[in-house]
Amino acid sequence: MEDTRWPVAWTNRLQRLAAVLSGVADPASMAREAVEQGQAALAADAGVVFLLSPDGGTVEIGHDSGYPEDRIRPWERFPLSADLPATDAIRSRETVLVRSRDEMRRRYPDLAKGATLIHDSWAAVPLAVEGVCIGALGFSFYAAQAFEAQAVAFLQVVADQCAQALQRAQLVERERRSTARLRVLAEASRMLAAARLDVDSVLKAMAAQVLAHVGQACAISLASPDGDWLEIVIVRDQDPERERLLRQMGGTLRIRRGEGLSGKVLATESSVLLPSVTPNELASRATSLVAARVEALGVLSLMCVPLQSRGRTLGTITTTRFGEGQPFTADDLSFLEDMAGRAALAIENARLHEAEREARARAEVADRRKDEFLAMLGHELRNPLAPLLMASEILRQVPADEKSQAWARDAIARQVAQLSRLVDDLLDVSRINLGKIELRLEPLDLGAVAVQALEASRPLLAERDHQVVVEAPAVPVLVRGDAVRLTQAISNLLNNAAKYTDRAGQVRLRVASVGEQAIVTVSDTGIGISADMLGRVFDLFAQGQDARGRSKGGLGVGLTLVKRLVEMHGGYVQVSSPGEGHGSEFVLAFPRIDAATAPEHGRISATTLRAARRRVLIADDNVDAAQGLRHFLESRNQEVEVVHDGDAAERTLSHADFEVILLDISLPGMDGLEVARRVRARAAARRPLMVAITGLGRDEDRQRSIAAGFDHHLVKPIDPAGLAALLETAPSP
Repeated sequence: MEDTRWPVAWTNRLQRLAAVLSGVADPASMAREAVEQGQAALAADAGVVFLLSPDGGTVEIGHDSGYPEDRIRPWERFPLSADLPATDAIRSRETVLVRSRDEMRRRYPDLAKGATLIHDSWAAVPLAVEGVCIGALGFSFYAAQAFEAQAVAFLQVVADQCAQALQRAQLVERERRSTARLRVLAEASRMLAAARLDVDSVLKAMAAQVLAHVGQACAISLASPDGDWLEIVIVRDQDPERERLLRQMGGTLRIRRGEGLSGKVLATESSVLLPSVTPNELASRATSLVAARVEALGVLSLMCVPLQSRGRTLGTITTTRFGEGQPFTADDLSFLEDMAGRAALAIENARLHEAEREARARAEVADRRKDEFLAMLGHELRNPLAPLLMASEILRQVPADEKSQAWARDAIARQVAQLSRLVDDLLDVSRINLGKIELRLEPLDLGAVAVQALEASRPLLAERDHQVVVEAPAVPVLVRGDAVRLTQAISNLLNNAAKYTDRAGQVRLRVASVGEQAIVTVSDTGIGISADMLGRVFDLFAQGQDARGRSKGGLGVGLTLVKRLVEMHGGYVQVSSPGEGHGSEFVLAFPRIDAATAPEHGRISATTLRAARRRVLIADDNVDAAQGLRHFLESRNQEVEVVHDGDAAERTLSHADFEVILLDISLPGMDGLEVARRVRARAAARRPLMVAITGLGRDEDRQRSIAAGFDHHLVKPIDPAGLAALLETAPSP
């Protein structure tokens, strides 16, 4: 009968191994003891413990003894899929015995081909606990070994004891690391919370935590507002020289979403772990530029995780280890993801705080501008009121000389026009902000529009003795636009040039075609614009300090109106100035259209015709306004009747026919809309021209007028020339 008793030395060795392992707590010491005790018990020439990575994809050496340095280093870390005795033992969870070099060459040709074999026999025993393999225990022998059953059984017992001890040590180590990392995460949260509430401080605090507890280098990239690009915003490294090189690499680097390693992390919102960075793997994941530079720095291991908060990906964090240190593990990746989540939340909070701070600053600026605007509005309204008051006093004098009366009439016309412009500009800005302005687009010659604008501004230019230079091509410069609004925009620029240029200056108006664009340029030799004012010259109520001191300073809405009207036409505005006292230049650019869509071009000459005599009813509760209209129309050979409330208007219209009806909408009693409805409801032999005359100028007010039956909607104060033109469209008596 075969003697199955172990030698006493083996039994003693097992007892000593059990005692040693029970007193060791860390995995590294466990691995060392397992190798030393097993090697001594089996008289092996070399021994090694291979440990399986937490993710189960990689095998690395826990401890080795007796192997030449140049033979063991290539196997410090390798994939589980490698064709080796140790990986066979781990995959199959069975002991692998190789008794000769010939057998090694036959079973593992790749291993034998890659190096000269120095041992004659090998044994690899799986380290398994409750069916779960955590690694392998390997021994090598210079002399050939028979590996008798008794020796193999002893080797398996040694492996079982080591496996249990290693698993216990790993659990203890994981618990220790988990506790330590919880403390680190708590400290990171505290530091992120303590950082000033701005994004830059949060990023610096995050990078410091990554360097202290995760990797040797850290790069944080933030996504562009549209999420299409990543831009590296902070780079940190424990090595100053390496940090300098990394900064040079990332300084101008922008990564498109979905491209390169971090771009793919941004697109997929999934982390990437490269425990062992190989040139081929990095080249397949990163951009070629990054792959080449990172490889040159000797990167060992790399992780990249998304910065996610409230369902949004704000950017990425990439960290690396260099040289021959420990590679990143799945635990490291989980830890970095936890830190990234806290950092993303802190970034989001910092952005919200910055947005609130900026909104508060904008509100303060807007409030200050509102106060300045109200002060300027009072000034601008008082300016025309003073001559109006004086003119009315002159006209009340009996008798008044003809020269004084002529001045009074002209002064009233000028100042009422100024008041109308102020009110119209304010209303237009409000309408644009509310999206209430609709453009009447048609093919236009921009040169003809510019000439019309110049004619509208010529009185002011002439009053200040400015030289006006006009440059326009001989052929039409065609755009699709609203003639009234484009004239208004160009005229605003010309008026500004006239007001802010000292007397006898020069104003230049130029129209040109440049590529696919139609260009209008208005330049002057005036007060210029300071550098700090250039960036906000189109802001609502914005005015330079010099402009506020001028009598024709305006309300600071004209340039805002210009910019928005041009943008509504699909164009843009640019402004430039060499500085204060050196003039300024405004450029309006519009999309140019093809000549095939052009209208017929030609000069339109305006002739004033004396209107045919018609019967006109005026209904307005403002007695002065009604009487003013009456005198104007009677001076144009019209037969006029006036009433001051809606009921009187209805009674008058029910007993007499009128060719023209001018109704205020806000009449006492029956309002103007109801009067209009009743007029239209009556079947008349001729349809009278019915015009709403009101202070209500919103688009919805106009729509209500048209729905009630009005033909036109005029906003007070009424332009006399426009009203006279409307009379020509009324039915003949």
